[in-house]
Amino acid sequence: MTDLNRATSALTEVDKYTAEIYVDSDELCTVTALGTWVGTLSVEYRLEQGTAWNVLETKTENGRWDFPGGGDNWRIGFSAFTSGTANVTIQGKRSER
Repeated sequence: MTDLNRATSALTEVDKYTAEIYVDSDELCTVTALGTWVGTLSVEYRLEQGTAWNVLETKTENGRWDFPGGGDNWRIGFSAFTSGTANVTIQGKRSER
């Protein structure tokens, strides 16, 4: 797998997100969350600039998740937050074929 596009953030409050990245249709969107935190992270996408963000999935614990890309813009951030710091990375990677 080759790294194509990536955003990393240390999130510590609600409604703060990573920079958005573009994930092509032949890529995976890989999201990781590490740290000591209490809250709900929202993995979000939108089809084009100016349209509303759509919540694909929410996470309440550390982990790594892969989602199929679709030619969309992606980001991750806290939709609810209590405490701590979530160190998150979101990146597009070519699918292995």
